[in-house]
Amino acid sequence: MAENEKSLRDKILEEMSVDYESTLEKNFDIAKKYLKITSNGTVDVLIKDQVRGQDKVALYLIGKLYAKEAGKADTKMVDNSELAEELGAPKGSIYPWIKRLNDRNVIASEKKEKKTVYSIKLNHVEKILKDIDDKLNKEG
Repeated sequence: MAENEKSLRDKILEEMSVDYESTLEKNFDIAKKYLKITSNGTVDVLIKDQVRGQDKVALYLIGKLYAKEAGKADTKMVDNSELAEELGAPKGSIYPWIKRLNDRNVIASEKKEKKTVYSIKLNHVEKILKDIDDKLNKEG
C-alpha cells in the first residue's frame, strides 16, 4: 500500500503540480509576441488596439509576472493608476475591465495601504495567451 501511495504522490508531483517559472517558460514564445518589458519594470502591450479592454489588463498583468521574474519589477501586483497610465486608458474605464476579470476569477486582489492591487492568477496565463493568440491569428 505504501508503494502505491508513493507512486500516486509521485504522479501528482510530476503531472499535476504547477510551477511559476515553468508556466512562464512554457508560454514565453506567445507572450513575447504581444508584450515587452521596459527597463523600469512596466509592460508594453504591443497589441493594445487589437484586443478588448479586459484582455489588455490581463496581458499587462501577465507581463508583470515576466517583469518580476526578470528582476525588472519588485512586485507582480499592479494598481489602477499604473494600468490606466500604461494602457493609455481613462482611469474610469479600467474598473469595468477589472470587474470582468475578477468575476471570472482570473485575477487576485489585495489591499495595500489605500489602494487595491491586482495580479493575474498563474493558472490562467496559458489560456489567456492562447485565446488571444488564436483570435489574432484568425483575424490576421
